[in-house]
Amino acid sequence: MLLQRANKYRAEPSPYQAQAMGQWVGACRHEYNHALERRQYEYRNYGFSLAYVPQAKELTVRRAAKNWLEFVPIHALQNALRDLDEAFSRFFKKLCGHPTPRKKFKNDSFTLPAEDVEFKRLNKRHGAIKLPKIGWVRFRGYRPLGGDLRSVTFRRKAGEWFVSVLWQKKRPDPSKSTDDPIGIDRGVAVFAATSVGQLIDPVNAFDGIRDKLAKLQQRLARKVKFSSNWHKLKGKISRLRMHEANVRKDFLHKESTGLAKSHGVYRLEKLRVRNMTASAAGAVEEPGKNVAQKSGLNRSILDQGWGMFATFLSYKEQERGGRVEFTPAPYTSLRCPAPGCGHTHANNRPTRDWFCCEVCGYEGHADVVGAINVSQGRILPVEPPKRIRRRVGKRKPVEERVSHGA
Repeated sequence: MLLQRANKYRAEPSPYQAQAMGQWVGACRHEYNHALERRQYEYRNYGFSLAYVPQAKELTVRRAAKNWLEFVPIHALQNALRDLDEAFSRFFKKLCGHPTPRKKFKNDSFTLPAEDVEFKRLNKRHGAIKLPKIGWVRFRGYRPLGGDLRSVTFRRKAGEWFVSVLWQKKRPDPSKSTDDPIGIDRGVAVFAATSVGQLIDPVNAFDGIRDKLAKLQQRLARKVKFSSNWHKLKGKISRLRMHEANVRKDFLHKESTGLAKSHGVYRLEKLRVRNMTASAAGAVEEPGKNVAQKSGLNRSILDQGWGMFATFLSYKEQERGGRVEFTPAPYTSLRCPAPGCGHTHANNRPTRDWFCCEVCGYEGHADVVGAINVSQGRILPVEPPKRIRRRVGKRKPVEERVSHGA
């Protein structure tokens, strides 16, 4: 199997290097948005969408005509076009929505291939990456790569620079796990309960910053928009949000790693989180009910990171020879798991934490009962993504299309 992983570090560029990398991410964002506009123009007028190769040829013409693009490495701009091509590919497979323009301070990143960079260790705690045109950029928290260097991605987030070093390694396929499946029931009061009785408490990362975030947002509302003090507060809020995300991701990584090391096969409910967290406000003609309660529940659900947990557990099981299966979600917490019973009713759950079957008298923790039902549930098949047929129309010659984008 081909193992691909990325080591993430906090970069420490000099002021000159930070300014140069800021220009690079601006140029990559500009070319991404221009290429997206060109594709939309071609599709609206001729029924075709441009591919990566003709847009890369246009990029060469544009780079020669615009002096400010010559300072940006060509491979960084080409990777921005590849990102757009991959976004359209996922859109046509119905794996995501239509690509949207990139925004400043939200999509600030650029990627360089392995042949353009060098990676070395400076001392026990620091390393450096050599970038074209600006030299060696230091980073903290050196860890050796586990395979061959593939690419390097620099990203600016909340005013800080981070670098992700992608590496890959070929290794023999692990032996397939023959363990019996263990069910996992994901929740809010209890983050995860397994069918063997293990209960994992949630981290609730948002609760740790909720009061401070509310005060900062109140102060932000009183500032003049886009003023210096407004930008300072926006930076504080962004750093606070980044801290929340880091706490949640650290918790999910630790818990998923522990579960992957302890067992080989897990079953999870197929949850549609987007539908579960839809607003209950309704419309003016038909206002919703219990809107505040539903809003709090939505916030708690999104704070758990159920989808990220399933992703982490899936790839960690795969590299160990295990697997993660999915079962239908309805009535798993209301059905009696006792052999020969299977009675399903809301009265089986008199309280949030306790399950008591009104027919056979089976009792247990409600989340553990839900996990047992998940482990016994029907396995959902993996459906291939559906493709969308693109409309075929008449196109202009390549020379005219290139001249339009120049």
